Amino acid sequence: MLQLLREGIARKGGLMKRFLRLLAIGLASLAALPASAAEKITLLYSPINAFIAAFVAKDQGMFARHGLDIELKIAPVGGQSLASLMAGSAQIATTTPTQLLAANEQGFDLVILAGATVYPITPNSFGLVAKTGSGIKAPADFIGKKVAIPGLASVSEILPKAWLRSNGVDDKRVDWVEIQFPQLGDALKAGLVDAEVSANPFMSRVVEAGIGYLVVDFNNVAPKGAYTASYVATRGWAEKNRAEVQAFRQALVEATDFATDAKNLAAVQHSIAQYTQLPPQIAAALATPIGLEPIAKPEGLSFWIDASQEFGMTKSRPDPKTLIAE
Repeated sequence: MLQLLREGIARKGGLMKRFLRLLAIGLASLAALPASAAEKITLLYSPINAFIAAFVAKDQGMFARHGLDIELKIAPVGGQSLASLMAGSAQIATTTPTQLLAANEQGFDLVILAGATVYPITPNSFGLVAKTGSGIKAPADFIGKKVAIPGLASVSEILPKAWLRSNGVDDKRVDWVEIQFPQLGDALKAGLVDAEVSANPFMSRVVEAGIGYLVVDFNNVAPKGAYTASYVATRGWAEKNRAEVQAFRQALVEATDFATDAKNLAAVQHSIAQYTQLPPQIAAALATPIGLEPIAKPEGLSFWIDASQEFGMTKSRPDPKTLIAE
């Protein structure tokens, strides 16, 4: 496992180029796959709490009641989930606003079908975690340290860099590497990295096990109303399947109402355990989520459009209204 982690770490520099290269490689490798049958919708998701609404909608029958046959699959690494949309081997995928912007600038005409979560989210559920014993406490302590991020050109890259810059630290003096969510804890424990950007349910496991401790909660970095993640599809698919898009949104609205009702917490925790492949006893310790917002709003993208330009991920300034499916 440790050798695989070492081999999988992306070295400092060229992160954006590697993300775009992964998109291209993924598209080329998936283009030959047959498209899913029209009645079946494949949803590729990252196994984190931001997508609780989809987990609940599947388990509690909201998708089915709205006439949707949706299969949830954990997304492949890198940019391949977005390439899967272009190839037709999946119809919906989860992604972050910055990845959406970067992909569209390279010709992937993607639109948001629904939102996942907006800030503020559940406290201490997404942030920057340092290894126990590292001595990292302040922004300046990250200089020269190796920090893992779970996604290229994602909010996981922008928010820690924005936090450092706002505190007078040059983010280029940090060694940024890429490791996917499920492997973050092992990498931190093994000392392959000094810190990591993580999200629940993975972050809570690391903290509770004493492997690491939270340095900054990203609720204190991102502005209120900014999206953390969303559900996207190609514009072509969304326009051809307007009824399915509306049904998908309505199912997520109902699932959000269910998930945020305290009396349903046990059922929600069960769904989290199932779709994140988390041990049930760990999921049982998670609180009722907050910040779930299935109705995408243009203003939730404005911060990310600005930030993507500031950090050199994009050059264009799209109208956020055009990025949301009708």
